[in-house]
Amino acid sequence: MKKRSFIKGSIVTILAGLTLLSPLALNAVSGVNPNGVPIVEAAVQNVATLKHSTVLCTGFGSQARNSGRTLPNHSAWQVTKVGIGNDGARWLQVGNNQWLPASATSESGASSVSVVYDTISYDRPVVKLYQAANLHNGIGLNTNSSRQLAALSSWTVTKAAQKDGLWWFQVGTNQWVADANGVFVSAPLRALVNQSGTSAGGSTGQQRPSNLVVTQPLVLLQGYGPNASVSRTLPVKSAWRICGQVTYKGETYYDLGGGLYVNSKNSDGYFYLDTPGISTIPTEQVDQSKVHDGDNQPSVPTIDPQPSVDPGAGKTPGGQTSPVTGGSIQHGVAKANTMIINGYQVNYLDKQLSVPDDVAIDQYYQMTPKEWFALQNAAVADLTVFGNTATPVLSVSDNKNSYLEGHNFGAFTPLLSTHVGDVITITDSADNTRNYRISDIYTIRNGSSEWKDVNTGEDLHFLLDAGNKERVALQTCIDPNSGDYSYVYVADGI
Repeated sequence: MKKRSFIKGSIVTILAGLTLLSPLALNAVSGVNPNGVPIVEAAVQNVATLKHSTVLCTGFGSQARNSGRTLPNHSAWQVTKVGIGNDGARWLQVGNNQWLPASATSESGASSVSVVYDTISYDRPVVKLYQAANLHNGIGLNTNSSRQLAALSSWTVTKAAQKDGLWWFQVGTNQWVADANGVFVSAPLRALVNQSGTSAGGSTGQQRPSNLVVTQPLVLLQGYGPNASVSRTLPVKSAWRICGQVTYKGETYYDLGGGLYVNSKNSDGYFYLDTPGISTIPTEQVDQSKVHDGDNQPSVPTIDPQPSVDPGAGKTPGGQTSPVTGGSIQHGVAKANTMIINGYQVNYLDKQLSVPDDVAIDQYYQMTPKEWFALQNAAVADLTVFGNTATPVLSVSDNKNSYLEGHNFGAFTPLLSTHVGDVITITDSADNTRNYRISDIYTIRNGSSEWKDVNTGEDLHFLLDAGNKERVALQTCIDPNSGDYSYVYVADGI
């Protein structure tokens, strides 16, 4: 395996943006959500492969705008949502409001992802049909159909009501059409729908619920705000009824009930919203009892160095009878300079200028994976030689950031099966152990001279410096057979 040096000019890219990938296999699960609603099986991920180089757009349909970026021919992109332009053209969302025309791609995998529809510009309530639809002489599926209205035809609406789980629009005297086959609506019609509170029978109409469908393990928060604690991780292929949404400090959180929320910033690649017809999600007011800001967070615990429990556990054997458990840091409970990643222990070396080679690569199949990974070494980068301040000797208690790198296939291969919300355990050279929770996953283009997010242009120099937060950044190649791209996993001390 080729030995790599740390390069000052790597680019870090948010995985929640556009990510080159292969289709992922998702496992079915069962259970109930916080509201007691049964979990339902969700769609498997879609992948779109470009048939030629294509301009990436922000927005879709009538809202599509050139992002200034062109994606290469034959590149593959995960599809998180389908958009239908008001001209009937299909669009594929492959990033945060980043879209490709479906006509430029070949699609594979399941196609039943969430579908959203373009808007239409009228100063009155108007519905435009995506597909041909039956015209009924009343409201409801059991009414007679007099004729069929053409696809992409537009009709002025005088009333809107619900029945049989559908929205019905009056487009003439005793003439109604439903949204069963997809519709585009004008802003005045959407306002009319939001104000409409009666169904065909005269009682209060109930909109079909919106659901949040998980496509990768997703963090569920206790409350909202920048320091909301993680309650647990929602499993792949589970669906959850959305009770409401709240916006706090510029970020929107979806309420799943029981004081539990999902941050909408994770929507790219981790979940999509299944919002039937033209249903809307109720808006909630900020509840201060659910807010978790940084002001009321505890400081990093003070470390009282202690000798190890076991002479083999660290560098300072002694007579301690039990590990220190105060705060979030323990002493003498694991081997120094090690990490536990997805159940695998790997070693790391402090203050390195290059990545250590794999150990006993030819013996991988002659031992168990845990035995083999326990032989491997990752490296803490000494970026001070480039003028950066990331700590070259990792400490779990210095309230600073360290930058590590390890090979895939090699020491950091176990990272490839982790997700946001998962926990990594690190024991430093002082034999102190602390857990870190993955908060972000980025993608870098190896060897680039920039330190910007390749999708958003965000400046990411903070990963190179010490900062003032207990954090580690872990870099590894995405494809063992190609050195073009790497993932960088950012994990914060807990």
